[in-house]
Amino acid sequence: MNAPVTIFLMAAILLMAIISSFNRKIRLNLVLHPFSVLKQQEYYRLVSADFIHNDFIHLALNEYLLYAYGANLEDYLNASGSYGSLKFAVIYLISCLSGTIVTTMINRKNFGFSSAGASGSIMGCLFGYVMLRPKRVALYLPVFGSIINLYWGLICILLIIIYTWKSQNDLISEQQHFFGALGGIMTTLLLVPGIIK
Repeated sequence: MNAPVTIFLMAAILLMAIISSFNRKIRLNLVLHPFSVLKQQEYYRLVSADFIHNDFIHLALNEYLLYAYGANLEDYLNASGSYGSLKFAVIYLISCLSGTIVTTMINRKNFGFSSAGASGSIMGCLFGYVMLRPKRVALYLPVFGSIINLYWGLICILLIIIYTWKSQNDLISEQQHFFGALGGIMTTLLLVPGIIK
């Protein structure tokens, strides 16, 4: 599989998750905190929050989805033409920024709001790949049979919603999931013309 950017991102996310779990000050300085972004002009938080995770389950889920969908998206883009890894990096970054910027604007008056995790970026990659390969088999379950990307993507979203609801983790933002996914869809449409016929 030809996915060097995905492998780099997975390693960077894992490394920062380990570092920030041992150093609370680093975690607090890197999470998405709209008040700090807008009032203290700490714009780096719009990207740095992508590398911070609050718990192991959230980190493991994001690492799995980044590998399952990010690596496949990058590999597909590399096989389809020139600059595939660059296109993947753009989709990832725009998904990240669309999630964090909109979330920041929505919560700009809420001093207590903070968010962490790469979920918005990964949702953008997931939906980018689903748009390109909707009927590709994502996995096979003995009782249910083959599950295609389109359905597996929807199942992943449902699992994230259930996890967010059950864990009551304040650092996981549904807004980032939604607007990250939207950013990924729009960027994929721009970078890979002809998807919608």
